[in-house]
Amino acid sequence: MTIAIRRALEADAAALSRICLLTADAGSSAETLHDIDELPGLVYAVPYVKLPTTWGFVIVDDLRDNRVVGYVLGSTDTRAFEIYAAENWWPSLAEKYPPSLAIQPADKQYTELLRNMHTAPDACIDFSPAHLHIDILPEYQRQGWGKKLIGTAVDFLKKEGLEGVWLGLDPRNVDARLFYEKLGFQHRWLSLSSFLSRLDMSNPPYSQPRPASNGEKHSGYSQSSSPYSEISPSPGTFREEPQQVRPTYRETPPLDTTRHSSRFVSQLPLNPPNSSSSISNDPGKYSFSSYQHPAEISVPPNTYSGSEPPPTRPRRQSDAQTVSFAQDFTLLEYEPEEEQEDEEYNPEKDRARKRRGVPSQMLDLYALNRDMRSQHSGHSEYFEHEHEGRQPFRRPNFRHADSMMSTGSEIMDEDDPRVTGVKAEHLEDPYDIEKNTLRQMDYRTRRKQLMRVRIEFNVTSMINRQDFLIKLARALMSFGAPSHRIESQLIAAARILEVEAEFIHLPGVIICSFGDQELGCSETHFIKSGGRLALGALHKVHKIYRSVVHDEISAKKAGSMLDELLHAPPLYSAAFRCLLSFCLSALICPLAFGGSFLDMWVSGAGALILAVLQLCATKSALYANVFEITVAIFVSFTARGLSSIRSWIFCYTAISSSGIIGILPGYLILSSSLELASKNIVCGSVKMVYALIYTLFLGFGLQIGSDFYLLIDRPMRRRLDALGGSLASTVTLTGSWVSDNSTDNSTIPVVGTWTFNRAVVPNTANIIEGCYRPQHFTWYLQPFPTWTAFLIVPTFSLLSSLANLQPFRSKQLPVMVLISCASYASNKIANHYIFNRSDVVSAIGAFTVGVLGNIYSRKMGGTAFTSMVTGVLFLVPSGLSQAGGITANGNGIDIGGAMIAVTIGITVGLFMSQALVYMFGTRKNAAVFSF
Repeated sequence: MTIAIRRALEADAAALSRICLLTADAGSSAETLHDIDELPGLVYAVPYVKLPTTWGFVIVDDLRDNRVVGYVLGSTDTRAFEIYAAENWWPSLAEKYPPSLAIQPADKQYTELLRNMHTAPDACIDFSPAHLHIDILPEYQRQGWGKKLIGTAVDFLKKEGLEGVWLGLDPRNVDARLFYEKLGFQHRWLSLSSFLSRLDMSNPPYSQPRPASNGEKHSGYSQSSSPYSEISPSPGTFREEPQQVRPTYRETPPLDTTRHSSRFVSQLPLNPPNSSSSISNDPGKYSFSSYQHPAEISVPPNTYSGSEPPPTRPRRQSDAQTVSFAQDFTLLEYEPEEEQEDEEYNPEKDRARKRRGVPSQMLDLYALNRDMRSQHSGHSEYFEHEHEGRQPFRRPNFRHADSMMSTGSEIMDEDDPRVTGVKAEHLEDPYDIEKNTLRQMDYRTRRKQLMRVRIEFNVTSMINRQDFLIKLARALMSFGAPSHRIESQLIAAARILEVEAEFIHLPGVIICSFGDQELGCSETHFIKSGGRLALGALHKVHKIYRSVVHDEISAKKAGSMLDELLHAPPLYSAAFRCLLSFCLSALICPLAFGGSFLDMWVSGAGALILAVLQLCATKSALYANVFEITVAIFVSFTARGLSSIRSWIFCYTAISSSGIIGILPGYLILSSSLELASKNIVCGSVKMVYALIYTLFLGFGLQIGSDFYLLIDRPMRRRLDALGGSLASTVTLTGSWVSDNSTDNSTIPVVGTWTFNRAVVPNTANIIEGCYRPQHFTWYLQPFPTWTAFLIVPTFSLLSSLANLQPFRSKQLPVMVLISCASYASNKIANHYIFNRSDVVSAIGAFTVGVLGNIYSRKMGGTAFTSMVTGVLFLVPSGLSQAGGITANGNGIDIGGAMIAVTIGITVGLFMSQALVYMFGTRKNAAVFSF
């Protein structure tokens, strides 16, 4: 079974809100009409899984990860639901969503609705205390699932002992109305028991969702085959006129009352009353709530005369107000022959009888004629007085509410103090305020203010801007952004978006605090996220960030794009990542640790096992704590066993160091060094201590694995001790010394430590980077020649970028490889001239990487961080090889010291390169996304 119906849970709130949004506009999506997408769901869906007296059932699709695709929600006691929501639900939402956040008209309607929530009409409550809502995604409609949901709801309500249920309907949703008519939700009385007996659940088959085609609009619901066609109608009587509930997104089209019933509150009673009253077919009578559109409110009586104004059409039927003099049949024509010559000239009556031209009417309207008698006549006789035996002189298309004339024939604004009675205050023009503010600044401050970046073309609501900042923080943490740049990125984005926000970055957590000047409070979010380095996703995040701060896209659209990135599947499969780990360790073995052709395959196999165990460790919380130590012990034990072969064909140092290259904390120590250099003491110190302890764990594991094998193979231990003694240049002894040829037996023995230098310097010509490589060994036992680096370095850089989830088909990949090759070349050249200073050598290599990466970002519009990562990570194993390898002669403290020396050099080189590149050129408005 792929689709099922189950009870609605509180965890389904987000899915219910999404479905409500996608069906809010009379069954169609309202996404484009809202900036605050969750508002419809917070009103019509989410309360039914969070408040008491509620119930609900949902449709889930097993083929789409149990996704909720439809719901039926309701309350068994509507009045109790309304009282509880009015006390505990609507006030908190009204405080969270003030009207100032709303920009779209639909958002404004909903924010106002949160403050003036409607209640169900008494007529509906008298019929039944229970009501319901039902919504299904369009692709799952017309397959019988709505029928099943209604049947499940009716069965539940019957078990609860209820006698009926009612629901509301948008009058524009004609298809839904047909659906309810097929199920008996009309002005018919139908018991729940008879409804269940008539509900056929067998057809059609519901194996999987089928998209509805255009040609089968009413498939499966023909009138002849309806199980309710024989039910006789028995209309009920309403004591109250229910009005429309849901805010209307567009004007309601005129309904065809000859085809459909005009009733918009559908009821399903159990015991029909004996009533024979008829129900009006007025389309506006049976809408769904006490909410009334302002345009539908009747005009109040005339304030001056007390008479009722003439009835006017609702504005939503015709918004156009026209004034046509040619169609004004109440005007009287001027006929000179009817005048009496001896009659005294009366300009008031004469003005009323003449058809005057449009300019004269305009002069009269705007009070340009200062004849007070004419002005008084224009007001009194046109609108109030009647001539003898004649109809009042009025224009039917001219409303009194639109008139700008007062009794004194002066043009008075509706906000005039003489009308409102409120003392006028001086309101300054915002442009003048800004101009005066700039005038009071000095030149530098004014120039800085005018150069400030602001959003002008892609403005969105405050809630969308805050949501974008939260998602940006989560994305930066999830995809491994440089931790010392995250806080500055968020602060720069908040400044440009004009959001009052503060950010605190702790290891693994970002605290976001948003202030509200209107309410005088703040809202704090704790964002906890962890992840690994993902170069491709990080580059997309940076592009989205730049598009927002450069006013190319809105924060709402950017938030949706970040959501897609956060929920996207991994770029490469687990098997491919294991293969990449094998290749990386195999290539770094001869390149950085002097391994031979045989050593590289052994180290690659160790890295492959490490990658497989790393995938298993994520599934077990118990094994994850000892994962690194067990891997180091296994690799060291294997390397020591292979190096104990008498022919000396394997090198322990090369295999053990390159085998665990995948779990070296080089990037972690680099991040901590950058944090400390950026004066972020909390994050930097915590990460540095953790990285050092982690490194000591690795060194401890390597030493334990080697000693464990030597404990089993005792002859090998003795040979290693002898070999170490022969290679030592000094011999140290501790004890007491007494002279043998002393004539005085009272000489006191001398006790101490004695160091003796070897007279003959041991031959170390066959020792290459800690590995025994005599000249008579064949080529596959010798280290790789220098020219092979021109092939290995680009290949390693390419595979390292892919291992860090960089897409293969991207223009950034060749740049990464080029910068990484330059990093290795500068490191090798510096190591040739500077001996035994791994920190200085690493600083030179990092400086080269930083200069190239920042120039690429500044001049070509790329992302500096992602282009530099591969080259920087290349410096960590190279620096460790110059410091003696990670084994460091078995001393764990020396391992940590070597790691710190390498990372400090890299940190200094990166900061110097960034300062050099950004010293020239224009000022950067957004935050720097680099090391």
